[in-house]
Amino acid sequence: MELHLSLSSRSYRILALTLAAGAIVAASACGPGVIGIVPPPTVIAGTSPAPGVSASPTASPSATASPSATATPSVGPLSVLPTALSFSATAQTQTVAVTDPGYTGSFTLSTSGCTSTIFTAAVAGSTVTVTSVTAGACTLTVSDTLGHSAGVQITVTTVSVPVQ
Repeated sequence: MELHLSLSSRSYRILALTLAAGAIVAASACGPGVIGIVPPPTVIAGTSPAPGVSASPTASPSATASPSATATPSVGPLSVLPTALSFSATAQTQTVAVTDPGYTGSFTLSTSGCTSTIFTAAVAGSTVTVTSVTAGACTLTVSDTLGHSAGVQITVTTVSVPVQ
């Protein structure tokens, strides 16, 4: 590609046009020279001016970055696995895995529908350990601090053996 530049009544054939350190450096048949200072970023159109008109580079409008919203990870839903535990005797232990995607806080435990203490439960991280105490059935609820919860149905059955 060749660029022709007319200055006053003279016409110069530009052999190379380079943007170097904010200046446009042109190499012509007469030798290299700086033909203008251009603040970056600059887009120069490749048209030739009419004879007798001098050309000067102008900066084109540039896009401005605007702040963008970053997505916050969603939390939940809280789930437990398994959702039911069955014990066939007292002093047995089983575990429940708690999953709450995006949640980093602690979990709390509560019970409902219990007529007596049929089990004990403790939570460590995302694991709930349940130990059977006596026969009965009720629900263990695992909750996070954001109001999400999930229930585990606990059933403890014991077999009575008459002693003679």
